[in-house]
Amino acid sequence: MFTVRDLGRTVPAAWQEFAQNRASWSWREFLEQVAGENAWDTPAGRLFWRQQDMELLLDRWSKLAPAERAHVITVPHDGRPDELWRRTAGVLGVDAGVCEVGELGANASLGMESAELVRRLNEKLAERHMPLAQYNRVVKRGLAKQILVQRRTSEHKVVLPPSYAEWAAERARQQVKAIESSGAHVVGSLEELRPRSEGVDAGRSEPSLEAVLEAGLDGLASLAITHAAALQEHKERLGVAETTIDQLRAEIQLRSSRPVRQALIDISERRPMVRRARVSYWRLVNAARRLSRSTP
Repeated sequence: MFTVRDLGRTVPAAWQEFAQNRASWSWREFLEQVAGENAWDTPAGRLFWRQQDMELLLDRWSKLAPAERAHVITVPHDGRPDELWRRTAGVLGVDAGVCEVGELGANASLGMESAELVRRLNEKLAERHMPLAQYNRVVKRGLAKQILVQRRTSEHKVVLPPSYAEWAAERARQQVKAIESSGAHVVGSLEELRPRSEGVDAGRSEPSLEAVLEAGLDGLASLAITHAAALQEHKERLGVAETTIDQLRAEIQLRSSRPVRQALIDISERRPMVRRARVSYWRLVNAARRLSRSTP
């Protein structure tokens, strides 16, 4: 099952998503590689078309399943998630009314300035070899998808430049032809794969440095506030842990005149964690004793 949308929306969305996964191609570089005659010989073109070439994808899956079991779901031009879910539910054979979609799971786009900021940040982080797990937590999920995404309405939208309109239209014709000839089951309309003229605007190849700086300062301020809050929470938890340790130490000292074993038993009756440790210890001791008795 494939969900497919027109290239007028797919190309800008892909550039932003790749940028949020450590890619550092500029918008202009990305367009030149994806739309170039030798796209498959370029890093960006190869990565993009490996995911978006419908002829290639359908041919690959035809070797594993018959055409009637391949489903191509087109994404409405207005991008309504409820309609996309209705089409998907129909293919899956489930009642679309079992859940309310709304904005659930929406993957909002970044504005041009924020996407450029993340791209430039990737260049710096690559030089410092930031681990992927840390990048995903701090940059992708933190900075991009929680902070910068809130700026999208005040930034320029990433759209396909007019000079690529003819190329996008031609590739759309190729897409539609490949799907029709494959015999796959189409849900929606293949006309939705043809880019709309209003979706192709005078896209900027690069935003101004001032605008990128503004996005950077906004993101930096939000990260600083988030980090300060996390640090405060960490200190509070550490304080609770230290208090608990002090209480345990005090109880042990009060019972120092009694046998250590009895003191631990008394403490474990009031401390679930200590009680579980004591029970686990004696289970191991008893298991060892049984094993020694059964061994000739």
